[in-house]
Amino acid sequence: MGGTPDNMLPPKKRSTSDAMYDPDTKELIVYTATKCKRARAEINYVVCGRKKVNVSERTKCPFSLEVGFRAPTDKVAELGYRNMIFAKQADMKKLWVIHLTPTLLKMSGFDMLTEFHRYGCLGKKGYIAVTRMLADGENTWHSEGDLTRWRHPMPLEWAEEVMGGCDCLEDRRMRDMFVGAAIRYNVETCQMVWVPRMTSSGLMVLYGFDFECETLHVFDPKRCTCGRELLESIHFDICDKLLQGMADCIESCFDGWEVDQSKWKFVCHEYLNEPIASADAVLYVIHYMMYFDGVCVRRPLRNADLYGMKLRLANMVLNMPGNVGHPPENVKNPEVEDTATLSSGAEPFAA
Repeated sequence: MGGTPDNMLPPKKRSTSDAMYDPDTKELIVYTATKCKRARAEINYVVCGRKKVNVSERTKCPFSLEVGFRAPTDKVAELGYRNMIFAKQADMKKLWVIHLTPTLLKMSGFDMLTEFHRYGCLGKKGYIAVTRMLADGENTWHSEGDLTRWRHPMPLEWAEEVMGGCDCLEDRRMRDMFVGAAIRYNVETCQMVWVPRMTSSGLMVLYGFDFECETLHVFDPKRCTCGRELLESIHFDICDKLLQGMADCIESCFDGWEVDQSKWKFVCHEYLNEPIASADAVLYVIHYMMYFDGVCVRRPLRNADLYGMKLRLANMVLNMPGNVGHPPENVKNPEVEDTATLSSGAEPFAA
C-alpha cells in the first residue's frame, strides 16, 4: 500500500573504505573496515611521496646529556622474580604486558616467566618487549614536542627482509619502519640506527649504522673472540647487503637524506666479551645497544652478570610507561625488606 516504513528498511551498509590525503606527509591514508561488527577501522598507508628533511645536525649522544635508563636494584628485581615464580595460576593467565606501539604486543604471566626465567633463554617476544621498554625509556629523556632521538632500533624483520631480497624501494612495510605513523620522532635526526639480525642457526648479531661517522659497526658476541680475519670474512657480504638495503630505504622514504655508500667503512668489534653460550648472545646485543656510545662500550658485561640483568629487564618491562597490562603489584613493585637473604643493590642502568 504505501511503502515500507523507514524503521523497517535494512540498515545501510557502511562504506568499506574511506580515504584522506595528508598534505604534510604526502600520504594517502586509507581506512579499511573489517567484517567483525565491533572491529574498528584499520589504518593503512599508501605512499604518495617522500618526506622532506634536513640532516645537517644529528642528535647529541645521550651520554653527554647525563640521562639514562633506570633499573631496579637487585633486591627489588629478585623479589619481584620470586613473586612471579609463586604467582597464582589465575594471575599468570592474565595479560601482564599490553603494548600498542608500533604493533600490539601481549604477554601473559606465563609468557613473562618463559622469557625472563633465570635459567631460561630470552626469546623473540622477550627481546621485542625489551626494545619497546628501551624506546619508552628514551622517550622520557625528551620534552613533549622534541622529535629528536640519538638511536633508532629496527625490528628484527628488517634485516630478514633485506637479506631475503626484499625490494626496499617499493615495499610499504619497509617504509613504515622509518616514517610510519607509529614512530613518534624523526628518524633522520638519529646518529645510530640499530639493526639486529637472527642467523639461520638462531644466533643474534647486532649491526650499528653510525650516520655521523659513516661507519657500520658489527657486534657478534658469540664470535667476537675468533679474531678479526674470521669476523670480517663472515660479515663483509652481510654488511654490504645491509648497507645497500639501508640506502634504498632512505632513498624511498626521504628527500634530502642520501647515503653515499662509497664513504662507508665497516668495523668488526673484537673481544668485547668473554666466550659465551649462543643463547646468551641476545642479552649481550641488548647491552651493546644500551651502552655503545659510537666509539666504545661504556660498561663491561660478564657472564656472571646475566642472571641479574635478566631479572632487572623483566621488572623494567613491566614498569615501562607504555605498558597497559595488569601484572600483580607484588611482581611489578615488590616491597623489599632489609634482609640479608636478598642480593645487594645494583646501580641503575645509565644511558
